[in-house]
Amino acid sequence: MKRFKSHWFYWHTGQTQIALISLAASGLLSGLMLTLAAGWSPWSILLAVFFDVAGLCVALAYLLVLRWSVPEILGLQAPADAFVLEFLILPASVGFVLNRGCAYLVAKAFGYPFEAPIKHRPDPESG
Repeated sequence: MKRFKSHWFYWHTGQTQIALISLAASGLLSGLMLTLAAGWSPWSILLAVFFDVAGLCVALAYLLVLRWSVPEILGLQAPADAFVLEFLILPASVGFVLNRGCAYLVAKAFGYPFEAPIKHRPDPESG
């Protein structure tokens, strides 16, 4: 995961050009892929592009905590599960992969150094 950083990583490290281009590329790819292939809403696409990990965390919170408070007797649990799956889990998963892939490809095209420079330590025997 060293190389596959989010576009927000590049934004916060001062690489705004990489961040903006990768954000635009992943937004276009996500929009085309999710709308044409699956017919998802713009809100789920925005969630997938801007909040890839946050969307997965919200989905996980629903599955672990909130799902059990939705009454199954009234028939609400199945539609709630379908809603979370269709508008949260699947778009966030697709967005996570597309965001990281686009950010990596854009950073690689701009020559971003992925490997940290190795600092040479003096040899303890030679002083």
